[in-house]
Amino acid sequence: MIKKFVFYLTLTITSIFLLYSNAFAYIHKLNSNWYKEEVAGTKKQHITSITFENEAYNKNRGKVYWELDRDGLIAYMESDTEVVIAIPDDGSIPVKKEFSKYESDLEEINNLYLLNTYSTEHFDNFFMGLKNLVTVDVSSMNTQFAKTFHNMFMGCEKLKKVDISNFNTENVEDMSDMFRDCKSLTSIDIGNLKTDKLKNMSSMFENCQNLKTLNLNSFNTKNVEDMSNMFKNCTHLETLYIDKFNTSEVRKFESMFDNCMRLKYLDISNFNTKSASHCNQMFIDCQSLEALDLRGFTFNGNVETGSLLTDCDSLKAILISDSVAKRIDDLGLEGKWKNVTNNKIYDFSNLGSNKPIAGGYVKV
Repeated sequence: MIKKFVFYLTLTITSIFLLYSNAFAYIHKLNSNWYKEEVAGTKKQHITSITFENEAYNKNRGKVYWELDRDGLIAYMESDTEVVIAIPDDGSIPVKKEFSKYESDLEEINNLYLLNTYSTEHFDNFFMGLKNLVTVDVSSMNTQFAKTFHNMFMGCEKLKKVDISNFNTENVEDMSDMFRDCKSLTSIDIGNLKTDKLKNMSSMFENCQNLKTLNLNSFNTKNVEDMSNMFKNCTHLETLYIDKFNTSEVRKFESMFDNCMRLKYLDISNFNTKSASHCNQMFIDCQSLEALDLRGFTFNGNVETGSLLTDCDSLKAILISDSVAKRIDDLGLEGKWKNVTNNKIYDFSNLGSNKPIAGGYVKV
């Protein structure tokens, strides 16, 4: 009798254990579309807040509405618009979380320092498309093994400030589109990032329409190959420090400063275009630019240079190399200009055979 009792008791305990184990396994099962609207009853795009917390402080584990990642992170609703994601206390889970562009109402993400990104190599699209995100603290994110930041903050239209000064970027090769369409950004704390391996900076700040000042002189750009559209449509940019840039390997410069309409002064005297294949529309619509030093511009082969200086209506002084002088009628620069050395006047709108030489010119 006792043996039977022990047998059934063991069977019962085992069944209960298996039942809960299966339920637990189900909760922790990978689900690529982690939001379950039919269970939670709240549309994903209506979520305004996501908070990460240690699992030990999660007192609502019975209210599991979502599955998140194969490693066992769980999420539950704090309210109709607030999501809490519980993370195991040991922090052993390497998380490669992308916040979907469909979470369109998301305004804040809290406690990101709890998210273990230690082994993450690609931070591409991490916050992309969160058009209502107002604030996010990324200062404690571990980017030790990061290689790419492509599209990381792209489309965060209401984000006003970002501090990435603590990012480890020594292995990063791609920062293209990183802050593209961050239309409300007024401040980006870059710090002294190590960028020795960086190759792609295309469209990095494109459409950052409220950015007024930017200092990138700490960047090592010796290996960068693409700077196209980098500051395109930064319509309020007034101060830009890039005079330490090494551009000897850059192939693409097209539309780099396109429509930087408030930029008056720009020191690019250190620029080298010996490797360039595209320089077209580089300064197009820089309507406030008053002076340019293009003596470092060398155009080899079939470099595209069309409309390089088109609609630079305020340009009063320019220093040009022999390469620029030979292509001056292709660059979109108009009006009469006087060579400051020989006082000869050239009509850049109608040069004919009267080709200018290298040197300094002022508009007359």
